[in-house]
Amino acid sequence: MNTFLKDLLNGSNSPCSGNIEITFDYHQRYENNIAVMGEQEYKRILRIEKNISGNIGYTISINPSMSPKPMKIISVENNYIHLQGYGYDRNAVMLGIPIEVANFSYYGITLLTKGGQIEECILYLLDRNIDIEYYNKRHHDL
Repeated sequence: MNTFLKDLLNGSNSPCSGNIEITFDYHQRYENNIAVMGEQEYKRILRIEKNISGNIGYTISINPSMSPKPMKIISVENNYIHLQGYGYDRNAVMLGIPIEVANFSYYGITLLTKGGQIEECILYLLDRNIDIEYYNKRHHDL
């Protein structure tokens, strides 16, 4: 297991340099805890890297769904790693978007791990009460 992944799994917000990418083939969207649109087969790539701005935590993106967001680990319990966005998009604010709209704390991620690997990911859009679960069929149906 690489050191970067080990830092993530151990809940470190000061990881060594590095990144990981996980490809998911399916996702399911939930609005107000209700599944909508059915299971979607569409490739998404979760990228987790050391915070690219040099701050604590990580930069997380889901290509092509979510642009990079700074996040830090808020808890690690059993096989779940919970991360929360922090800060705000300075470029958006400079363009006149209100800071409350450009706030990264509206984003959260939960990573489900098994055997030292990330098996699933849930993206939380907290300001809209939307959750998107990303997974691969072979793991999800077990």
